[in-house]
Amino acid sequence: IDGNGLFKSTDQGESWTQIVAAGDYDAFRTISRISVHPEDPDVVIVTSRNSEFEDSLRAAIYKTTDGGQSWDLKLLSTDDRFDDIAFNNENFNTLYVAVQGEGVLKSIDQGETWEDRSVGLQVSGRIEIATSPIDTNYVWAAAQGSGSGTGSDLYLSTDGAESWRLAVETEGNAIHFLTDQGWYDNVIEPHPFIKDIVYV
Repeated sequence: IDGNGLFKSTDQGESWTQIVAAGDYDAFRTISRISVHPEDPDVVIVTSRNSEFEDSLRAAIYKTTDGGQSWDLKLLSTDDRFDDIAFNNENFNTLYVAVQGEGVLKSIDQGETWEDRSVGLQVSGRIEIATSPIDTNYVWAAAQGSGSGTGSDLYLSTDGAESWRLAVETEGNAIHFLTDQGWYDNVIEPHPFIKDIVYV
């Protein structure tokens, strides 16, 4: 199912205005994720893509600094889809984007430039990512992959995505927590007070 661009509400969701139509920008039809600067709501990062029904993929990372009046393309891919976005809760300059079937990108300049930070990740499909609000060096990733042998892999980075390690079940068998819906039903949420606990 295709999306229809981007909408914005300025009255707590009571009404909505379309600020980007599907054809206004390249690869801006379907929005995967939206991240808003917690201290400056005019700064927004989105991941998006072109129509599902086009012959070739065009996926993008866009940024606005004026509340969505204009958007700048920061990265374009014709190979892999950009999915989830996570950011450092203490410093919005540091952001992460999950790349389906590939790994994780990191920006340290508020989304202006991006670098691959996938060392240790072995993924084959969708990835969801999240940062710990307690320790911003902790970044979690729930991914489709073969590391655990189940098709459902949980990864942790303790150094801001510079490296990743697979979380291994120490008692009993590995859990196939994504079942066969990891391409669709994949959610991850760190504990708000304990950095070593995460929910998938």
